[in-house]
Amino acid sequence: MTTERTKLLSETRLPYLSDRERKTLSHFLERLETTAGDRVQHVIFFGSKARGDAEPYADLDLMVVADIEQDELDTVAAGLETDDGTALMPMVWKLKEYRRLRRFKMPTMVGYIVTGAIMGSLVQFDVRGNETLDQVAGFGIVFLMFTIGLGISFSDLREMKKEVLAFGLSQVVFTAVVLAAIANLAFGFEVKSAIIIGSALALSSTAIVLKMLNESGQIKSKVGRAALGILIFQDIAVIPILLMVTIFTTKDKSLAALLGQTALDAVIVLGILLVIGKFLLGHVFRIVSNTNSKEIYMGSIILTVVGASYLAHHFGFSYSLGGFIDGMMIADTNYKYKVESDLIPFRDFLLGVFFVSVGLQIDLNVVMQNLLTIVLLGIGLMLVKAIVHFLIVAISETKHVALKTALTLSQ
Repeated sequence: MTTERTKLLSETRLPYLSDRERKTLSHFLERLETTAGDRVQHVIFFGSKARGDAEPYADLDLMVVADIEQDELDTVAAGLETDDGTALMPMVWKLKEYRRLRRFKMPTMVGYIVTGAIMGSLVQFDVRGNETLDQVAGFGIVFLMFTIGLGISFSDLREMKKEVLAFGLSQVVFTAVVLAAIANLAFGFEVKSAIIIGSALALSSTAIVLKMLNESGQIKSKVGRAALGILIFQDIAVIPILLMVTIFTTKDKSLAALLGQTALDAVIVLGILLVIGKFLLGHVFRIVSNTNSKEIYMGSIILTVVGASYLAHHFGFSYSLGGFIDGMMIADTNYKYKVESDLIPFRDFLLGVFFVSVGLQIDLNVVMQNLLTIVLLGIGLMLVKAIVHFLIVAISETKHVALKTALTLSQ
């Protein structure tokens, strides 16, 4: 196989298999590429032994995320065996909604939002202000950020200083300034309100952008790295934005006290998560794996994600930032690939709930009554954000990468 996906798979994972399993998997991937081609989204495989063990994997489990049927996949794997002579039995995982919407070249998240909007109008669901639904749906973003974190260790994050600090800081500051000026001069908002509006609109939707990049397989590309770096900084920027709102609306606390409290909270959160990740997480997963209980293993994974996200939220940070940091902690352990494969159904289900809940809160009557205004404001906002993103990224990247990044983050 000559695709970039296969080369990356061969370079990073095949050396940890036995010779026979390596050949078996190579034959399988070659057949899969010939049969399915671009219909394959991901190929994930893992074994019961840790990555650093000298012995080969005891079990070779395969999961293929693709727009193909199970019987077609079984035909591809026919005749292939693992070390102990067991037939290779890969599993195909897919969403029916994904397959249907792809026929119309429509992203799944658009289908979910449209579905939610139609349901809200026909059945008269009133979910606005429903905190329980918002929290459940929000954990779709948490699990998405967690799986993104699994692919980025702390050493990788250090290499993304340009994307996070240079691109992210510049984008948030300049976009907020431009939008605040427009809100003040063109729409007559007072200065403080204009600053808050500009800062809020400078942010992009983490769920939408990362879902798009994951589906297109561009999360590891230059465009994906630039977009991810900016989104990480935007998640961090939520804290000073909320702090600014507090400063504008309260006079009880001094600016120094608020800044000091925020800095202290950040140190506490990072300290707790880093200590747990470095000294406890690997041992916990080793003990849980030895129980050979699927339920305990899944419960432990979900507990670490939810626990890290709630810890971050308790100290004023976003749930998704806690999930992302937790993912990076597990990325440095031997269990990252199995954790990632096991969490995919949870992540996509909760993301689906999130996008449907967004659609449920859309009042189609209000949209139709103000359609022209909404379209013009939406296009204008996206145009301003795209121009700022393009100018910032184009300083150190090619115009092609800058343009794709700008279009990706303009919503």
